[in-house]
Amino acid sequence: MDGRGRCLDNAKMERFWWVLKYEDIKIKEYVSLPQLRFEGQHDVKFTTPGGFIRHSNIGRRMKSISELAIGKQWNIVTQRLLRQFCNKKSSNWEKRIMKCCSLIVFILFLSMSYAAEIPSALALLNEKEQVDQGFVHQRKHYNTLVAQRISNESCERGWKLLFQDNNLPSAMDEFNKAWRFNPENYQVYWGSGIICSIQGENKSVDQEKFLNQGITLLKKALDLSDKNNRNDIALDLANAYNGLGVMMLNNENRPKAIQLFDQSQEILNSVIKEDSKNGRAHFLLSVTYFYKSDLSNAKREAKLALNDNFKIPEEYLEELNLNMTNPAGK
Repeated sequence: MDGRGRCLDNAKMERFWWVLKYEDIKIKEYVSLPQLRFEGQHDVKFTTPGGFIRHSNIGRRMKSISELAIGKQWNIVTQRLLRQFCNKKSSNWEKRIMKCCSLIVFILFLSMSYAAEIPSALALLNEKEQVDQGFVHQRKHYNTLVAQRISNESCERGWKLLFQDNNLPSAMDEFNKAWRFNPENYQVYWGSGIICSIQGENKSVDQEKFLNQGITLLKKALDLSDKNNRNDIALDLANAYNGLGVMMLNNENRPKAIQLFDQSQEILNSVIKEDSKNGRAHFLLSVTYFYKSDLSNAKREAKLALNDNFKIPEEYLEELNLNMTNPAGK
């Protein structure tokens, strides 16, 4: 990007970094490196397809540089590189092509690995960490109503990314943004807790850490929630307890597992007491009884869930029936 017309020159990217430098970094008062990283990432998120970056010095807008556009630019660069290698009258041009292709594959592999990594939940930061990273100082400049609106809008996008798009990294980004603007928004802890629980179920490394984080966040969501969503959050919390209990069973720590299943059972019974027709609560209670080896109650709760038109996975019903007919086979 030295302006000499080389194949690696890219005016759009030069302009992008210029805007980020002079219209963000040199204007805002960053007090820590983590805050700078988060804010910079947040501002780049605004440059989504269809979005714009304001250029105050020229009084007009430039279309954003989306991931697809960057990908196209990268393809153009690689094609030019390959063309240059092929045009060189050298005996080892094939080796050059192979080296170039290997480098491209390696870079793409690293970028995909980074993109798949789910960010940490900022809602887990304690008060000292929030102060050290500048979030407390930053919130003093926000208008309360505007901050609440932005937080709610970010949560809406987070739910869509989580359940419709199944995009956990982007969903966590949105919930982190919502927390930054309003740390009292219960949806932040609810969504982040679900994502951490899913991480715990999917990961073999640090599984217990993620499941415990999910439980901590869901407890916080339950404390902050209103009456309308309280039962739904309680069911997700019970499900997180069950997940951690299953992990303890797999680690041959049955006493700890039973303790977790008891906590899940207590939550589910309280939900059923308020809403006896809650099919999901009956199903989760059936699962709890199943892992506690109480198969008769597990079967009873499964029937109640089916009567409430809750769709139970066929695999679970088959496993339950198999264990009812052959308890020793479990």
